[in-house]
Amino acid sequence: MGNIRDTESFEALWFSDQAQRVRSLVRDCPKNCWMIGTAGPVMKKYFRHPLKWVLKNKISSLLGKNVDRSCLPEQFDVGQSKLQGDMRLSSPPDETIEEEAYPLMDNVRLMTQVTSIEHLTENNFLLSVERNAFPFIPGQSVSINPHLKYYQNRDYTICSGMHDDTLQFLIKEVRTGSFSPYLKNLKAGDKIDVVGPYGEFWIEEPGDNRQEYLFMAMGVGLGPFLSFVKSYPQLNYKIIHGIRNKNDLILARDLNHRRYVSCISQDKGGDYHGRVTDYLKDHEIQLTTRCYICGNPYMIRQTSNILKDKGLPEGNIAVEPYYAY
Repeated sequence: MGNIRDTESFEALWFSDQAQRVRSLVRDCPKNCWMIGTAGPVMKKYFRHPLKWVLKNKISSLLGKNVDRSCLPEQFDVGQSKLQGDMRLSSPPDETIEEEAYPLMDNVRLMTQVTSIEHLTENNFLLSVERNAFPFIPGQSVSINPHLKYYQNRDYTICSGMHDDTLQFLIKEVRTGSFSPYLKNLKAGDKIDVVGPYGEFWIEEPGDNRQEYLFMAMGVGLGPFLSFVKSYPQLNYKIIHGIRNKNDLILARDLNHRRYVSCISQDKGGDYHGRVTDYLKDHEIQLTTRCYICGNPYMIRQTSNILKDKGLPEGNIAVEPYYAY
């Protein structure tokens, strides 16, 4: 994070941009990062002390004897348990969000419950949970986990508007997946925990209706763009949505269809027969357009290359990969 000797105060270092970047790197660390950064180096420096204890008790264990843990502190997952709270927060986060000046936001831990599960197609569903004033910027994602089971979590993008009373998530079920089937089978009243918000896939100046925006999505990658258009009704945008079948058109039911182009790759029908990448190759794009892409990494790479080949500056292209679990 920095050197306290080079800063005017501890608070200046603790709340610095660099400190925020470091936190973002270890926020979802699958290991006990506190152990890696604190206890680990100490044990390596004074190696003989833990080594003596390990060897002694390893031998006892092999002989069938109980390991004496009386010298150890009570077991607690300090590194990953969200019960520890956020040590940076001394007061609840500000619930108001500046639309045109987005600060770095502190993470919030929300224990909430499901209000509804709407099954849109055989594989796609809309999860709605109580918001309870949870703050976010349109385009951001959160980590969802079963109530108090912090070792099980997956990231999903919010698709509700920033002024809505619920948090909504557009999710595709992967039947062989480890998480989406669990979410699909939730019932109203079931408890889940939401942690976040994360990410910087947002619109910096949503009030400028002179700026043209082109949003490109695959399937449920439509989520962040739903949040955009619900939050900013004055936005000058066009959405290109790649789907396989006509049944998936229901994902875009809340959109202004004069600003929406469906690219259906398998069924006939829709606005364009083919993939999003095919559509881009066949149509011109103004070089001042700001382009946002949300989909699997392969689609993002292909789409970005086409836009760059058309002459769009790299700074006008924002990407957000999504993964199915």
